[in-house]
Amino acid sequence: MEFKKGDLLTARYRALNKGYHFIIYLGKYHGDDFEGAMITHKPVYDNVLMNKAHFQEKDKAGNDYRIQYDKSHLVRYRFVKPNEWGPYKIEGRLTPEGMKFVDDNLKDTPIQTFKEYYDKLKSK
Repeated sequence: MEFKKGDLLTARYRALNKGYHFIIYLGKYHGDDFEGAMITHKPVYDNVLMNKAHFQEKDKAGNDYRIQYDKSHLVRYRFVKPNEWGPYKIEGRLTPEGMKFVDDNLKDTPIQTFKEYYDKLKSK
């Protein structure tokens, strides 16, 4: 399946260290892996509160998207999302305002694996 920047995805394999959080598709990376961001409910570290205007409520057919604003926070890092966590499923979409919010908050952030991010958090 081809994804577009701003698609909100879930991974098939969802564990704390693999695909647990909702994913914002940002673009292709290497091979079948892609670059993504992460949405969480936790207002910790430097996570940034999003708002309802950042999320599309319905798809083109008028059906409610599963992923909606719910005190959602953007984790301010870019991540490599491995193909092996998939298949991935589109369950929402950011609005243009939401994608601008993500781009503005992630500019100048390096891309890393979730393991690298998680190891840094554990060491704090």
